[in-house]
Amino acid sequence: MFFLAHIGPPAALFQLRSFDVPLMIFVSGLSYSGRQVVGYASFVRKRLGRLLIPLYFFLTVYFLVM
Repeated sequence: MFFLAHIGPPAALFQLRSFDVPLMIFVSGLSYSGRQVVGYASFVRKRLGRLLIPLYFFLTVYFLVM
């Protein structure tokens, strides 16, 4: 939903969108606060797997549909 802000959304959606970055920072801080990082390489490998796999899935579906 927040990607719609880049195409000139209605005012209500724009107001909601202006809150998304602080909310994402807050939630990411909460989710990270209880975890122990064993090593930087391990952390990056796990994080990239959690971020890139859904991204590639979304982009594949998006470009197939478009």
